[in-house]
Amino acid sequence: MIDKELQKIIESIYEYNDYRTFLQDYFAVKKRIMPTFSQRYFAKKAGFNAHNFCTLVMAGKRNLSMDSIRKIIKGIGLRGKTATYFENLVYLNQATTIEDKDYYFSRLKRTVKKTTFYLLHEEQFFFYEKWYYPVIRELLILKDWNGNYTALAKAVRPPLAVQEAREAVELLEKTGLVKRDACGIYSLADEFVTSAEVPAFIKKKARRDVLMKGIETIESVAPHEKYAAYSTVTMSRGLYNEVRDILDETRHKILELVADDGAADDVYEVVLQMFPVTDLGKKGKKAEADGGDHEA
Repeated sequence: MIDKELQKIIESIYEYNDYRTFLQDYFAVKKRIMPTFSQRYFAKKAGFNAHNFCTLVMAGKRNLSMDSIRKIIKGIGLRGKTATYFENLVYLNQATTIEDKDYYFSRLKRTVKKTTFYLLHEEQFFFYEKWYYPVIRELLILKDWNGNYTALAKAVRPPLAVQEAREAVELLEKTGLVKRDACGIYSLADEFVTSAEVPAFIKKKARRDVLMKGIETIESVAPHEKYAAYSTVTMSRGLYNEVRDILDETRHKILELVADDGAADDVYEVVLQMFPVTDLGKKGKKAEADGGDHEA
């Protein structure tokens, strides 16, 4: 019979977005309720040859294969949806491409309709899943659409299906990203949406989608309706950091101007980029290179 505390950890697996953290918590509880328990014991029970295999996995020094996933599922005693969730969570955490991460995240949500972890952060998560959600959010406050989803869908470039526009509005309302008054007029709950709690792979996919839309405008949007410019330059690491600060200051200045702007006429994507196109073998420190999350 499984201890209640241990069962609680297993049942809470849907709240985890990192399988290594789940394993750490499981082993901690298991050790607390069973002092003689050890990872050596678990490894032997699960069928691993190396007694420190799980230690290496939890430390991020080893990944799980399909075979080792099944061994851990069996060793812990996961069954049904908890087993399926754990397996897909492993594949999500270990995926290396945005496409794979998006695929396994979708499978996680299907496992239990929407995972507890997703539901706890639904406002932040869904907003970045489709490129047109932020567009619809801004469009809603430009004028009174009178429930005309056909007109709203056609106002997007390229036009959306009417059902896509309808679902976007429903989700925006449900998560509180827009508010509708008694007269049916929409307003923003908050002027800007933060991505602080959103997993990196979701934000990367959203950024890629926006950039792809920018590429499409090369042919679909007239030059006088857009701004596009680039310069190929050489610069030192010191100047790179200075230019990066300038770009970040510019982004914040644009947001300030938008906040003080009067009635808007259209919705725009504003993209500021700077990236290397050569590799001369001089790598800066990772912390310096990362420099925080400046993409919005």
